[in-house]
Amino acid sequence: MDTYNTLGMLVREKLIEPEVLYKINNMTPCFMWSKFKDVIAEGRKHYSGEDTFSDFEFLNNEILRIKLSIDPSYKVPETLTKYVPSKWRGVCCTLHNPILNPPPDSTLAQIMEKKRY
Repeated sequence: MDTYNTLGMLVREKLIEPEVLYKINNMTPCFMWSKFKDVIAEGRKHYSGEDTFSDFEFLNNEILRIKLSIDPSYKVPETLTKYVPSKWRGVCCTLHNPILNPPPDSTLAQIMEKKRY
């Protein structure tokens, strides 16, 4: 997050154009902001003050402004801020993991007994 805060400071001070960062990172700063904005808000409230990561927030707003000027219908995906069950559950890294993707006819207790955790 410090990296995005630093990049935001460079944009705020007009040392780099936000369009350049958009071309390099596209929406990544916005994805990161969406993921951590609630944590940052709590940190600001309880520990570090309202200016904490303010340049990161500024960068998010600038990148989002650019994206919306290109695609006015764009919305940050909701899966970045909360868990949304996927139709792809079990595919990829969970495919062969019996704990995360148990066979349909087994119980967790049976799996745990076989693995002897």
